[in-house]
Amino acid sequence: MVEAEGQMASDRPIDEAAFLSLIHPLVAVAHRLAHGLLRSPSEAEDIVQEATLKAWAKIGRFEIGSDFKAWYLTIVANECRQTLRSAWWRVIRVPFVERGSSRPPQDQVVAGDEVRRAFDRLSYDHRS
Repeated sequence: MVEAEGQMASDRPIDEAAFLSLIHPLVAVAHRLAHGLLRSPSEAEDIVQEATLKAWAKIGRFEIGSDFKAWYLTIVANECRQTLRSAWWRVIRVPFVERGSSRPPQDQVVAGDEVRRAFDRLSYDHRS
């Protein structure tokens, strides 16, 4: 076990403090990228966190001398693409309101593609 820990440390070209100093200025850029791709601020925040964890886990694959920003933002973009491909992303929860009810139950689900197609059919003036 001690050998494995020593091996892991040698696999990482930079330590945690150096990694954090590289990541810190890129978090806002990564968040803008994720938000632009996903159109959801909360999902973008989750993606940036996941991408940062993956970058730390894969830091051994980072080649010293290459562009860290490009490497990290590629991980962020790939995480966004993976999220967009997932089946869960295509489902949107729509509140179902019964007559006389003020609190909608969250049990009616509509396919996201149907909502997007219906939204695309609206004129620009009716989209707000």
